Formats: sequence, C-alpha cells, structure tokens
Amino acid sequence: MQWLYRLCATGWRGSIMMVFIWLVIIAGIVFFVQYVKRRDLNHPGYGNEVRGENAEEILKRRYASGELSREEYFSLFIDLKDQD
Repeated sequence: MQWLYRLCATGWRGSIMMVFIWLVIIAGIVFFVQYVKRRDLNHPGYGNEVRGENAEEILKRRYASGELSREEYFSLFIDLKDQD
C-alpha cells in the first residue's frame, strides 16, 4: 500500500491522481443513475412493455388480450379519434 501512497500523495502526481479519482467517482455515479433509469423503464409494470407502440396499437392489444370489453374498447377508440 505504500506504493499507492507515494503515487497519490507526492508532488504533482497527487493532484493528477485526485482529479482522476474524482472523475472515476463521478462517471460511476452517472452510469449507475442511467442504469437504474433504464432498468425502471424496461420493467413490465412501467409504461409500455413493447416500445414504439402508439395509443391505438396499445388499445388493440389490450382488447385482444381481454383486458377491455367491447364497449370499453369502442369508447376509448372514439376518444382517441376525437383527440386527433
């Protein structure tokens, strides 16, 4: 461990190593936050399971899987068309 102390604590190398260590720490935090955000977005209970679906495709998929009744489907479909 003495080699690490000599590398980091003596002269101008100490300043460079301190900057390097802080850059590694900051980069690690940034990558960790991005990883957590990306993992949350891909969670099945969060948002769309299949990316790139528009509202009409989601509605059709939910009706086909039996999540919506015929009346609910047509009511929501008309609401979507009214928004366009």
